[in-house]
Amino acid sequence: MSGTSEQILVRAPVGLVYATLTDVDGWSMWWLGCRSRRAPAPHSTAASTQEGSGGHGAPGGDHHRLVIGGRWRRRIQDVRAHSWRHDAGMRLDLLDRRGHPTGAAEWWLEPCEEGTLVHHILHEGDGSRRQRAYSRAVRSGLQDLKDHLELAVAIALGRVP
Repeated sequence: MSGTSEQILVRAPVGLVYATLTDVDGWSMWWLGCRSRRAPAPHSTAASTQEGSGGHGAPGGDHHRLVIGGRWRRRIQDVRAHSWRHDAGMRLDLLDRRGHPTGAAEWWLEPCEEGTLVHHILHEGDGSRRQRAYSRAVRSGLQDLKDHLELAVAIALGRVP
């Protein structure tokens, strides 16, 4: 299994970053070109043998269909979000159309003096083109998250740009 990782410094408190990042339904509010909608859980044994969700969604995790990218570079990725850790992040299973895991991704948060370091680690199962496209889209999404949250903090502090 190979993997890739990305990280970015977000000048915002870890609690705010956590609340924004773990709300997969709200990703389209800050991730430009990303649409997220809940998808019914596929009826596969892989979907039913997942570890607990830590308080969000169903015990097997929340299934989402992500549409990432613009008109010409649009990618669809089915994911199952699970393993939320309070103020630390969560894990996503990357799924094929039948609901079988093809890889995994983790969002991990590290508090620091300047704000929060947001780490994204992609554990690729097969190095597919779909997973590479997902990884490229995440780089853009991390920058969008940074811009969105830093603007929110600036507004909350009365420093409207």
